[in-house]
Amino acid sequence: MNTIGQAWKGGQGSALIYTALIAAVVSNFTPTPADAIYFRNLQKNKKLMDEGKITPKQYWTRSAVGYYNFTAAWYGMLLLAVSGYTGTPSQKLRFGLILLSAGAVVAVVAKNIKLDEEIQKKKIMPV
Repeated sequence: MNTIGQAWKGGQGSALIYTALIAAVVSNFTPTPADAIYFRNLQKNKKLMDEGKITPKQYWTRSAVGYYNFTAAWYGMLLLAVSGYTGTPSQKLRFGLILLSAGAVVAVVAKNIKLDEEIQKKKIMPV
């Protein structure tokens, strides 16, 4: 974090702001394992609500909390992993990209499984 402060004071503040905004845009288009966990929990909570075990208020509260917390936790763990990794900035960037890519693959696979399960469920249920 000291490096960020030095860059800010050294006249690179605009570059830091643009970098943060670009990262925010890219991160919203990139699936993560947190997305898979969120959608799984959403499905479980929907079932609980449909069965009358939780109220709609509990369902929506859990949904909102999960939506923001799971993704933040993923990026927090990513930040800790990259900052704890010893190496040059270039090596840290590669390490971070590897973790992001692995996360994206896990999330896409989980999403595809969910879609296939929904398709199967529609085939089984009478119309």
